[in-house]
Amino acid sequence: MKPSGPIPPDFRAIRGELAIAGRPASQILAEAGETPLFVYDGGIIRARVSALRAAMPARVAIHYAIKANPHADVLALLDRKSTRLNSS
Repeated sequence: MKPSGPIPPDFRAIRGELAIAGRPASQILAEAGETPLFVYDGGIIRARVSALRAAMPARVAIHYAIKANPHADVLALLDRKSTRLNSS
């Protein structure tokens, strides 16, 4: 594994290792094997979208460019119903 920088402030560490959605990154990588891998933390996505919505006037619509990431699970996280401030 290549060396990395500090753990970003939105993420947590488990025994000094980057954790994504509460799981050590090494565990996620081991399960994936040799395949290319993108890993997202839904809680962070929801929190960031909620913070953006809270900072904007209610009349402002937020649009997401699906070509940026068309994965169905990511799109579901960006849906207004799933990104309310009280979501878990």
